[in-house]
Amino acid sequence: MKTPRELLLDRHKSARPHLDQIRNQVVCKTGTTPPVFAWRAWRELILPARRAWICLAAGWVVILALNLTTGGDASVVANESGPMNPESVIALQRQERLMAQLIDEDTEPSLPAKTPEQRPRSEAPAGQKIV
Repeated sequence: MKTPRELLLDRHKSARPHLDQIRNQVVCKTGTTPPVFAWRAWRELILPARRAWICLAAGWVVILALNLTTGGDASVVANESGPMNPESVIALQRQERLMAQLIDEDTEPSLPAKTPEQRPRSEAPAGQKIV
């Protein structure tokens, strides 16, 4: 018994040459095909991640809009800050002195070497036997 697919193909076998002729006319009208590399890159990189690319583009549009609307020059604002507060200068000098003291001084005294009586048993020389 034939499958439904085979039955349909047998019934419409006479239309095949006419469909092939239409297909050839359409292909001839399109002319050149796009470059294979560009088409493959578009199909494999851009189309599957359309949402991600749209979100990235929207993010850049928002960043650009915020940048254009804020206006002004940041370097001008930094130059207009004025002189430092005398209390801040004193605090910075104090901090520098403390740092110099910490670096120069050795605050932790060296520990004396342990005598054999103070050492744990695991540090005993290998030649001795403990009874």
